[in-house]
Amino acid sequence: MEEHYDSMFKAHDRQREKRLRNGEYLAEIICSYVTPKTVVDVGCGLGFFLRAMQARGVAITAIDADWVVPLTTEIDKSLYSYQDLNQPLDLS
Repeated sequence: MEEHYDSMFKAHDRQREKRLRNGEYLAEIICSYVTPKTVVDVGCGLGFFLRAMQARGVAITAIDADWVVPLTTEIDKSLYSYQDLNQPLDLS
């Protein structure tokens, strides 16, 4: 399983600019309908969408497995809650 995540996140890293644009596009659509104060992204990966929401003043929480720890993320690592997403989610 770890190899799967490693290759997936490496692909995300190679496509960083495209994924940043996608995050911006999604944030723009959401914010055209609602004005969220907070966003929790479960399975957020490298945080492309959350970066766009944070730039709009939204408080963000990133939840993903610890696969992202050694990778370059788009948001500060202190905003992550590292969890095994195969288990019930602990939001404490």
